[in-house]
Amino acid sequence: MRTATWLTTAVTAAACGSLALGAASSAPAEARTAAHGTRAAAQRNEVPGALDEIRTLVSRITREARSASPDTATLRSLRRQLDRPAGRLLDDATARPKAAPMAPDPLPEVKQLLDELNKDVTRIIDDVTKTGTAASTEVDGVVADLKEILARIPALVAGAVPTTSGTLPG
Repeated sequence: MRTATWLTTAVTAAACGSLALGAASSAPAEARTAAHGTRAAAQRNEVPGALDEIRTLVSRITREARSASPDTATLRSLRRQLDRPAGRLLDDATARPKAAPMAPDPLPEVKQLLDELNKDVTRIIDDVTKTGTAASTEVDGVVADLKEILARIPALVAGAVPTTSGTLPG
């Protein structure tokens, strides 16, 4: 049986077009999945960066507060800068799924500690504004707040990772 050349060309073109459309339609889906995975990985990596920035800012605040002539404007600027990494830390922690529904949630405690850190820095600024120096107890309070936050972070990050007991179910 003999077929026309135009018919075989048309069938071949249709088959190639079908394959091309099939490959093209899965590519955007794969790109969306890869972008979501990259976004999730970037989100998971927000905690160390935010913690490092908070630690650096607290160090600069305490150094400025303990200096011979602390500058109120510098302290206010550093306190405003402290809001950004604290917000990133809380946003990342809020977006993390809990490992178990009944597990204790350390997020409210971390939020409370960040609020206390902010209040202590505000007290330092008030002391410097009123007396020209910061009280040593206020500066020590800021350092203690930072230590408490750092102590709570492992529980906050671990809440997103399911723990296994080492035995296989069933």
